[in-house]
Amino acid sequence: TEDRTIEIAIILLMHLSFDNISFGVIDPCVNDTPALNNTNNLYNITLDENFNDADGIYIKGENLTGPGGYWIGPGNISWSKTNDINDETMLTYNWSQLRGYTPSGTTQTTYYWIDVPCGKVHGQYKGKIYYMANATGG
Repeated sequence: TEDRTIEIAIILLMHLSFDNISFGVIDPCVNDTPALNNTNNLYNITLDENFNDADGIYIKGENLTGPGGYWIGPGNISWSKTNDINDETMLTYNWSQLRGYTPSGTTQTTYYWIDVPCGKVHGQYKGKIYYMANATGG
């Protein structure tokens, strides 16, 4: 094959100020339990100021597993850009836009709540939330 030159024109670097979102030990049949650090504004997503702007920041989740093999779907977790449950968006298995155009150097604080359906067991549930920044360079 012929040699080709490839130019990487857009570099995004995203920092999360947290490595977990904890709801503590949770009870079934309880809704809108806030993440433990919501009131401390600790769930921050930052685009590094030395790199490019993003066309958007996205979020998605997976099932949370708990004691005895019980699980909770991502739709039982909600997030918001304000610490207001009335402004919540439900997490899904698919990428959802958390924020549109985002200039480099921007920090977006996020907040989280969980609903635990009846029929689940008391305990800690663990899973993953994914974040992605995207830019097309168009």
